[in-house]
Amino acid sequence: MRVQMPTGPTIRCRTLPIMALDDLSVVRGQFQDAAVCELRQSWRPVIEASFRPAIVRVAAASDSLAVFAELTDDDVFTRATGPNQRLWELGDAFEIFLHAEGRPAYYEFHVAPGNQRLQMRIPVPRPKDRAPEEMMADGELFSSRVWPGSAGWYALAIVPFASIGGRPKWFSFSRYDHSRGRSEPVLSSTSSHAYLDFHDRDAWGTFQYDTPPAEPR
Repeated sequence: MRVQMPTGPTIRCRTLPIMALDDLSVVRGQFQDAAVCELRQSWRPVIEASFRPAIVRVAAASDSLAVFAELTDDDVFTRATGPNQRLWELGDAFEIFLHAEGRPAYYEFHVAPGNQRLQMRIPVPRPKDRAPEEMMADGELFSSRVWPGSAGWYALAIVPFASIGGRPKWFSFSRYDHSRGRSEPVLSSTSSHAYLDFHDRDAWGTFQYDTPPAEPR
């Protein structure tokens, strides 16, 4: 296994009482004190004219990670109709990459505007000859909610630590911003990618926590 040498952001993942997850206004209030990171296009010398900003707020609960994304979007849509479809090809998609220290795989989660979800368990090193469908994970490894907004959409994901093998140390958030009538999506990420590869873990960010990990039972 290669040594992790992250060059992305290091953020303090505070423990916050994340509750009442159905009401957008309440959720936004609960995340006001959470760590914030912005999506960008670090691999491009100049950002695309069609780039729209997005921010992600992250907090820890006692047994899970809470991720709240605010996504500016000119055309919110997806053609997805069910779980574990190729959401990045079917419309807008918000992506979450998480890797717990010492684990033999990392996880890739997607949320689409219709609250469709995709979840993959990807071995380390990442196999080059396996189709995404071969790495898709059954069950419910995380939960999510989405809301429409006046200028885009919001996505909330709750990831139990147990479902990914422990508290994640490394992370990356990215998006596929599709618009009808445009041939290619606009891509962005919180990581410092020198070239366009969301799976380049050396560029991912690092979490620091304000509480020690829970003792195993």
